[in-house]
Amino acid sequence: PIYENIKTACKEKGISISALEEELEFTRGSIYKWSKHCPSVDKLRAVSKKLDKPIEYFQSRKRGEEDIRLAKSIDDYIFLDTYTGM
Repeated sequence: PIYENIKTACKEKGISISALEEELEFTRGSIYKWSKHCPSVDKLRAVSKKLDKPIEYFQSRKRGEEDIRLAKSIDDYIFLDTYTGM
């Protein structure tokens, strides 16, 4: 859900993902890869700051009316990702 949430936040800000990557000096297509691989804390923090959203926003997944949190912190998410092979 990280990539999808970034995509949504970019749309709200009126910025493309490629423009965000360029502004943050990320390699082109790197954010798209986050749909399959977990980003570093530093990179997610940079995106969070640029899009004016808390890091937790990018970790959540909406299912109907319920907002489900995947983890309490980015460290838990990385652990969960590593442990479960998500």
